[in-house]
Amino acid sequence: MARVLFLTGAPTNAPSTLAAQFTPAFLASQGLTTDAAVASWVATWFQGHGTCSTFRVRGASFGRLTLRLRCQTATYDMMVGAETTALYRIGTFQPLGVSSDPY
Repeated sequence: MARVLFLTGAPTNAPSTLAAQFTPAFLASQGLTTDAAVASWVATWFQGHGTCSTFRVRGASFGRLTLRLRCQTATYDMMVGAETTALYRIGTFQPLGVSSDPY
């Protein structure tokens, strides 16, 4: 969850620190081969959603969280999968849609 919150501050984060939040396999699957490409991908995703002020964990299992993010434009559900060993980088980032329920 901390990595997702870090990403919400993407416009102020250095591109090289953004790439470090994701697994190499995730970056390759998205075609994100440069720090600039990662920064653009993150900025594009959050540009459509605006700043996210609160979140709720809707479900959790080993290495996977289902989140509800309350953002400026709407409330969004997403699934985030992470490595199950240190570094715990994001390996899956899947939007699940808009929710009418803020919680």
